[in-house]
Amino acid sequence: MARDRFINWDRLAERPSLEQIRTLLFTYLDGMVGVYVEEIKRQGALHGFFVNLSGKCKRHGEESPRWFEVVIGALSYDVLTREMDDITNDIADGVARLMARKFKGKIEVSDLSNRLLTPAEEKAGVQ
Repeated sequence: MARDRFINWDRLAERPSLEQIRTLLFTYLDGMVGVYVEEIKRQGALHGFFVNLSGKCKRHGEESPRWFEVVIGALSYDVLTREMDDITNDIADGVARLMARKFKGKIEVSDLSNRLLTPAEEKAGVQ
């Protein structure tokens, strides 16, 4: 299932730098076999990260690589998955929760239908 996990801050000065997010990703994913992180660049500037995970998931009846993105916004980061399996979503959820906790951000999760999940639904693992 596709899911966006927005981590928001009230002021730009509160939002962590891309270097801090890179460090968080490498620390969180350390020890996972076959994981690599690519930089996403737009017009030559770093815009976020593309995280490739080991293993495959079933998409539309076919196997596809597992991956998620971390994209920078004006006052937020978006940790997003597109039609991924539970394993990919769980790892992306963990990254988003750690980012919100470590950098004191507010997290909002939106599922495929774009309905925001309540904190109780998110805690219960509602998809």
